[in-house]
Amino acid sequence: FGYQKDLVRRDFTLPIEYRNLSPQWIIEGSKVTEAKVTLSGPEQAFNLLNPATLRLSVDLSGVREGRQEIELTNDMIRAPANISVVSVSPSRIVVTASRLRSAVFPVDVRSEGSLPPGVVLQRIEVQPTHVTVLVPKRFVGTDLQIPTEPVDLRKVNSTATVTARLITPPEVSFEGGKPLSVEVTIRVRPRAAATKGATQAGPLE
Repeated sequence: FGYQKDLVRRDFTLPIEYRNLSPQWIIEGSKVTEAKVTLSGPEQAFNLLNPATLRLSVDLSGVREGRQEIELTNDMIRAPANISVVSVSPSRIVVTASRLRSAVFPVDVRSEGSLPPGVVLQRIEVQPTHVTVLVPKRFVGTDLQIPTEPVDLRKVNSTATVTARLITPPEVSFEGGKPLSVEVTIRVRPRAAATKGATQAGPLE
């Protein structure tokens, strides 16, 4: 067994890769992103090793609702055949998983800037007024609104319709995974036609 004298150990900090999570699930809160591992093998093997190719892969295909512990094992690391995994730290991580539910929420039109001095805002319309999104259970039944990207009012000299993307919080996603857009109509009239005392509208809250 004299060959074992040629074995050396090296410590590495590896990124944790979370994979195989169904689109119907989400991991809430922060996740552990790195793990420290000790590898053992011949010196020559380490000389040929590109550490950037190493990662620890966590399979999330079997997650269940709520908080749960996942054991980090040696076989989660793909190392060359002549290099073995000695230890992994931490040995366990905690994740909180939530199954996404389909729910309908109103669209909240956001704006920036002020209308030009020659026009007065009549109203802002949006189509559709509500959208269906996927949310964790805790959002169902709440007053959540799905905001648009800011619509610039500074260039609106007459009634206009623009396309605005919807911006979702991190825990909210669209069915099919594709971002949605809505049509925003900004109806204005010349200031000269405004009723007495009307004031220029500023950004919407």
